[in-house]
Amino acid sequence: MKRFLKSFLADENGISVVLFAIVLVVILGFTGLAVDIGVHAAEKRKTVNALDAAVLAGAHFLPGNTSQAKSTAINYANKNGITLNEGDISFENNNKRIVINVSRGVNTFFARVLSDALSTLPLIAESAAEVSANPFWDLNPGIICFKDNGTVELKGNLQLSSNDGYILVHSNGQLQVKENVSAASGTSLYGSAKTTIQDNYNRLSSRTTGVVYEPPITSEQLLALKAQAQANGQYFNTKQEIDSDQTKNWTGVVYIENANIEVAGKINGDALIIVHNGKVELKGNAEVQGAFYQFGNANGIEFKENCNATIYGSVMSLDKIELKDSGSVNIIYDSSFVGNAGLYHSIRLVV
Repeated sequence: MKRFLKSFLADENGISVVLFAIVLVVILGFTGLAVDIGVHAAEKRKTVNALDAAVLAGAHFLPGNTSQAKSTAINYANKNGITLNEGDISFENNNKRIVINVSRGVNTFFARVLSDALSTLPLIAESAAEVSANPFWDLNPGIICFKDNGTVELKGNLQLSSNDGYILVHSNGQLQVKENVSAASGTSLYGSAKTTIQDNYNRLSSRTTGVVYEPPITSEQLLALKAQAQANGQYFNTKQEIDSDQTKNWTGVVYIENANIEVAGKINGDALIIVHNGKVELKGNAEVQGAFYQFGNANGIEFKENCNATIYGSVMSLDKIELKDSGSVNIIYDSSFVGNAGLYHSIRLVV
């Protein structure tokens, strides 16, 4: 027996096969772990990218509409293959920051062979986006046209006034001030334009050419604002008429598409009224608590003859603005409508 054991232990035939089998198991083990780690890394990258897209999409509705911001973020994450719960989303910094935290497991293929505890690897991901006011709004613009060859025309016996002592009248094309246009006592008119300013009657306190303002709302943001208006039941594709004896209560974003709006009565609420492919007409004693933003065709915004309008916000067009004859327009600029309408448009990811 002793002789057999000694002979067996001394026999090296087939040892390479045994060693190869042992090494092969080790190699396959490390290869399996590398595959699991690679899958985990790819899944985390996918998750982080999806969360980044989700917070950027949701941030368009901050700070005014956190519920819409949350639902939009969830929707965008789902489109990118990530399922979110409402509890994964929180808001910080007075609702100007949206934060998404995700914690879940990623299934393994090989590590689970070593231990049941390794059947999943933990994945933790976070993304946040923050909004801040666009510097454009700090200009307190009163009347502004963004079209390169557009025109702002003030004419007749029009009188302009403002609660903060001045009105900025601007055009990325031409600015024309005609006849007896004047500023009410305590108000100064500041004019700027990209090309020419016609002010033969010296109605403007200062005149500056070569100035260009970019529209403060991007095309992507317009889509988000349109969705917000639809969600709040304030999207219209038919003509909106507000007669002199009528009052419309609008807050947040109002989106009018392929239709005109005529206002002779009153609009209550801090509203941003966006008009796409339609004309804005203000007449009579129109009073609007909010701002107009018109774009999409050459009709623009027109204050009709003998219009005595009070606007609690800016009058903006990408086409044309015309204020006519024998009326008065009082611009009461209130920057709070910027936040109420969700117009914090500088959006960035927070690392």
